[in-house]
Amino acid sequence: MNNLINERISFPPPTISDMRSILLAMDQGELELPMGRKSRAAFEQVLENPKVASMLSITALADTLNVSTATLTRLSRLLGFSSFKQFQNIFRAEMVGSSDFYSNKIKTRKTPILTPNSLIATAKDNILELEQELDAKRLTTICKAILSAEVVHCFGYRQTFSLASFLCYGLGMIRQRVQLINTTSQGLAFSIAQIKANDVLIGFGFHPYSSRTVKLMQLAKELNVPMIVITDSLRSPIAKITKNVLLVPVQSDFFSNSLVAPSLLIEIILSKLASMMGENSLKQLEQRETLINKLNDEY
Repeated sequence: MNNLINERISFPPPTISDMRSILLAMDQGELELPMGRKSRAAFEQVLENPKVASMLSITALADTLNVSTATLTRLSRLLGFSSFKQFQNIFRAEMVGSSDFYSNKIKTRKTPILTPNSLIATAKDNILELEQELDAKRLTTICKAILSAEVVHCFGYRQTFSLASFLCYGLGMIRQRVQLINTTSQGLAFSIAQIKANDVLIGFGFHPYSSRTVKLMQLAKELNVPMIVITDSLRSPIAKITKNVLLVPVQSDFFSNSLVAPSLLIEIILSKLASMMGENSLKQLEQRETLINKLNDEY
């Protein structure tokens, strides 16, 4: 990749500071990289404002930097990353705990008003990335763990509560014994105490990561609770808790994370489970329909 490699340089760079060292080495003639003018300008700009790089989708970031998405992809690979997402994860990891995550997403936009087309474009980017990076073997392994569990417990906090609720609802349509962990009921300590060795806990967590989610998952690990994690990065603090991890992109220039790709991932999980269950899932659905009809719950 380069003719002169300084001892302080590593590819891919593990931190933002290491990225700055690469730029410095290039300026001092210690390192030669085939980095074009636009890539160099984009590299300088993201290092000047890492918050922007951590929060925007590749399309929105390219628009903000006045470059193409292909330029950002080439820059990522030139630095040794396999994808733009891995490059962005360095910035996201170092921005953990930022208290102005939501307001800053609005402040750093190139245009103050979002359009339907820009939101749809971001959602498409995330879905394409999910399609490219979804590990089919890991998905099958995780679905088998869900099927073999006596009880499935779903947990999400703040924005991800809606995802946990969606998963819980969908699972409850095709299998029995599914529970949603709710922080407003008897408390998290009570909920964790109910999880047994033959159950499974499915937890959601995206940047900026909730300390409550991290603490709950860490405590569950201490109690040897079987877990499945759905998160946005391998650098996520809950991704290190279990080997059963599914990654899903949530980048957006919306004022919070985009839940389009995570919702699709849940549908993929549920569809996979229904397929693996065969006739059993159909019987469960028919049973739920019978109960719904008896309750006159549909208009």
